[in-house]
Amino acid sequence: MTQLTTLATLNAQSAPAAVRVGFDTIAGFEALQRMARMVTMSPIVPKSYRGEANLGSAAIAMDMALRMNANPLMVMQNLYDVHGTPAWSAKFLIATLNQSGRFSALRYVFQGQENTDAWGCRACAVELATGEKLEGPLITIGLAKKEGWFNKTGSKWHTMPEQMLRYRAAAWFVNVYAPEIAMGLRTAEEEQDAVDYVRQADGSFAPAAEEAAPTITTAQIAAQVEQPQHVEAAQDDQPAEAPLTQPQEAAPAPAPAPMEQDAQAVADKEAEKRRKEAELEALRAETEQLCRDAGMDDAAIRWAAGGKPRDKWTITDCKRMRRQAEERLAAQTAAAEQPQPTPQEDAVRTVLCPRTDERVVETVCNACGQRNGCPEREA
Repeated sequence: MTQLTTLATLNAQSAPAAVRVGFDTIAGFEALQRMARMVTMSPIVPKSYRGEANLGSAAIAMDMALRMNANPLMVMQNLYDVHGTPAWSAKFLIATLNQSGRFSALRYVFQGQENTDAWGCRACAVELATGEKLEGPLITIGLAKKEGWFNKTGSKWHTMPEQMLRYRAAAWFVNVYAPEIAMGLRTAEEEQDAVDYVRQADGSFAPAAEEAAPTITTAQIAAQVEQPQHVEAAQDDQPAEAPLTQPQEAAPAPAPAPMEQDAQAVADKEAEKRRKEAELEALRAETEQLCRDAGMDDAAIRWAAGGKPRDKWTITDCKRMRRQAEERLAAQTAAAEQPQPTPQEDAVRTVLCPRTDERVVETVCNACGQRNGCPEREA
């Protein structure tokens, strides 16, 4: 009996099989290399992925982007090499978790007195599938000191403690509830704060001591400066008939003059001052963006800053403004989740006071002596 073959059947049989890009198959590995080679030729990607020499790094980043269903360029811009170890930026992990569709946006709860060892932060979110509120581990200043993060050389825990608490709390939340997002990698901030522990003679473990820079005392500097003069005096006492080819010991190099040391100290102070100014400017920009996200206009931002211009905001001003913006965001989220009030319930109107951060009755707001210029009243 003759079997009839249709055109659709022939086309289906002749169609090539789909190739899964990745390290699993030879065909997928070849396709991954082609994609990575194209990326290395682009001037848009970071320098660590450009050129034929970085083809391997580009291929690994492409594979991670495919597994995470993320944009390859975004992965390359947020995947750092910290002391030879790949690490994510904390902002990338937070954004990936917020966009995963499994949790609500991360929120941060602070507790304890500020600038003490008990001051800490905890990341919280709601699992959308079950409605359960999830709380991440508590990160405190005391924990940072015990783990060796706070006193590590170049640590930003001294200059940006609040931001570091947020980043570390978010990273640990991801490690506990969504480790597949991080794919086993720590954040760049965690890698920078990582402390190597070595086994001691008694079997315990302790942080490896950092190599200390050699120190020199004032007496040693004076001895080195005077030493060439003694050598010259000894040479003058030699007989005149001494041969010129007689070998002589080389005099040690003199120590840096005090004026050079003072100039270096001044340069170091200027560099430290510029670094702190750059960090403060970054905090100002982040604070302003957070206020914008909370729906605050120019008048409300100026009111929250105490009337100061942006270039005069201090760290304390930024912290106060961030708290007000977070309160606004929390109030907006709570208002969106609450059912709309009936006309009878809406008879008494309340207003969020920007000075006390509390909601007051509209009559109390009208009777306030500082209502002129208040952004909530003018709104």
